[in-house]
Amino acid sequence: MFDVHRKLKPDLALLVRAKNNRRIAGGSLFEQMRTQPVRHRMPVWVPKRSGRRGTGTQKAVLKREARMAGCELRWNEVTIPIPRDRKAEVGEQPVVLNLVHIRESEEPADDAKRLEWFLYTSLPVSNARQALDVIQYYKLRWRIEDWHRILKSGCDVELLAHRTAARLKRAIALRAVVAWRLATLPLLGRETPGLDPSVLFSEVELAVIRDFARFRNQKLPENLGQAVKILAMMGGCLNRPNGAPAGSQVMWEGYSYLYGNAQVIERAKALGIGSEVSRMITG
Repeated sequence: MFDVHRKLKPDLALLVRAKNNRRIAGGSLFEQMRTQPVRHRMPVWVPKRSGRRGTGTQKAVLKREARMAGCELRWNEVTIPIPRDRKAEVGEQPVVLNLVHIRESEEPADDAKRLEWFLYTSLPVSNARQALDVIQYYKLRWRIEDWHRILKSGCDVELLAHRTAARLKRAIALRAVVAWRLATLPLLGRETPGLDPSVLFSEVELAVIRDFARFRNQKLPENLGQAVKILAMMGGCLNRPNGAPAGSQVMWEGYSYLYGNAQVIERAKALGIGSEVSRMITG
């Protein structure tokens, strides 16, 4: 992947978490980074995680209590040799990358797994600020995961069956924008709840949201955070006082309900007051 990047997309930055402990000159990559001097220290908040038993399709997940982990930060330029079975395809020139290593200073008290990341990147890393930027980018990975899940399961992109690649690309591009919108709704609703709801909703959509709020005896939404909460209720959220924030699946179910109702109103407006649809709505 990094070889393709350096040949075709040198202006596009890549950031990948290392899984395998590769052999490099002088030993193994992970052990060499762990023995480098510590260049910076930083706290990292590790959130609570519920445990889960393993099933036939899912791995078991150990329970973890929330903690503030004191971490050591190292970074260095590394040279990755090309594997022998890939030299005919890639060539002899090794891949030169920057590697950012963050590791929890001590083992956690509750036998949880020690926090440790090895992050390959094509971004420049020559000081603590740049290394911290790389870590911040990596911490946003769940937003990318949510977007892909919405695109796959919410927008059913894998079910597309167009006969040409050009049509398939156009259909995926449109659904990518829809998935971005669905991923943005709960994010902005949590982080900037005071925004005007017209930032993300049309006037017809807001009218549907307000009517649903009246039907469910809820306060009419005055800002984006309240509007997103009503949208989540459309998707089946129970809106418990101490409940977890609505997830992406609830959000796309709610938006499907909202979009369908808004389209009926838009169609009635377009057909005019004398149409059968308009008479059914008004009569």
